[in-house]
Amino acid sequence: MITTLSLLFALLSVLGVVWFIAKLPADFFQHPRHHRHLIDPNRYPNLHFICKTIRNILGFALILAGIIMLILPGQGVLTIIIGLIVADFPHKDRWLRKLIRFPAVQKGLNLLRRKLKQEEFHF
Repeated sequence: MITTLSLLFALLSVLGVVWFIAKLPADFFQHPRHHRHLIDPNRYPNLHFICKTIRNILGFALILAGIIMLILPGQGVLTIIIGLIVADFPHKDRWLRKLIRFPAVQKGLNLLRRKLKQEEFHF
């Protein structure tokens, strides 16, 4: 039972990472983007706070899962990158740039984009 759940979560993780990377624009890493708010923070401050909190919990959970996947099987670096993209904290763009400056990371991201028939990322 535990093995089945572990395999299921591993499969969902891979599919989620692949889907997320396919949805990013090719120039995502060239131009820093400020997050577009789905909920107007001026009109619904409480709901905005709740959504931002959920987003940060998800982002930090992905970062933690990615760190764990550096030791265990999984795509740890890609999961950490997605966690950094999702989370909202000071200096996150600096950490993201440090992580994607490695040629092996850039090559892996673009290899995935090619397999998905998406335009490669511009770094």
